[in-house]
Amino acid sequence: MATNKFKSESPYVKRDERTHHPSDLKYGQFLAQVQGSTSPAAPVAVALIGFGRAGGIHLTNLSSSPSFSLLYVVETDKSKFSQVQSMTDSECTVTADLEKVLSDERVEACVICTPTFTHCEIVLRALKAGKAVFCEKPIGETVTDTKKCYETASAAGNTLFCGFQRRWDPTFAPTIFLY
Repeated sequence: MATNKFKSESPYVKRDERTHHPSDLKYGQFLAQVQGSTSPAAPVAVALIGFGRAGGIHLTNLSSSPSFSLLYVVETDKSKFSQVQSMTDSECTVTADLEKVLSDERVEACVICTPTFTHCEIVLRALKAGKAVFCEKPIGETVTDTKKCYETASAAGNTLFCGFQRRWDPTFAPTIFLY
């Protein structure tokens, strides 16, 4: 009989505590629902750094999501300021001054969409300023730079997330299995 092997007690019965990494936001949301504290979380105050191709995509997503409050867009090309301002609300400041943004205590997280060669430096500066960081790939130009960024995030207790756009896009997903 197939059920005979399941006669004994489940190995999971005596496991009262489960551990999840603090960055597991989905589990945190699940716990909040189960425990009855389902009030919506306050929006995360974000700064977008870089307004190129990827920055434009992230600007649209951040601006339209109720989960985020876009406080700043940092762009060194001042000719893009009016375009950026037309895509955001009046609460968002467009600036070239990264230091001003990183020193603003209201900013909780930075989304980095600058050219690749600038990623490592900006990631480290944002982490050292106490910000959570989402950075477009790659985090650094070398393995050493990338490790340094993740080690800095870990030591500071901050989140560092590397974005892989289109990784699970149905048109690209089959290529994952080619390797």
